[in-house]
Amino acid sequence: LNIGIDNTNPNFNDLVKFKMMSVISLVTSLEAFLNQIIPNTFIYEQTRNGKTEKLNKKKIESPQVTFKEKLTDLINQLLEQPTFSNNNKKTIGLIIELYDLRREIIHLKTNSENEMGMYFKSIGKLLDIELEKVIEATIKYMNLIKSKFVE
Repeated sequence: LNIGIDNTNPNFNDLVKFKMMSVISLVTSLEAFLNQIIPNTFIYEQTRNGKTEKLNKKKIESPQVTFKEKLTDLINQLLEQPTFSNNNKKTIGLIIELYDLRREIIHLKTNSENEMGMYFKSIGKLLDIELEKVIEATIKYMNLIKSKFVE
């Protein structure tokens, strides 16, 4: 490897940057897609701790409804298909893995006292993620909800 003055390799740095941008962009596109497909008149019945609350679109788009909840429970209600999430566990599982990685990247935590090890775990996960698989899962999920949304 051609190591620069800052002890890094420009190709490695570019790989990390491009993967990071891809992960963040994929999750952002999914968040926008989910918010877009929800009709303004839709009411989501959110159940937590045995209590059900009816939420309008404004509340659905607030932090009161998590991304993971939108992917599963809310979509089940919106599509009027209670088993949609269970029938698509593998696809949704890949998307949740992607989302968790995005959160980890955005909210980097230091896992070491030394400079080289601080973000080793997070960068390792970023390097390990198979972008092609999560891109395919994202496209499949969108197209399951809105046919031919991505061709």
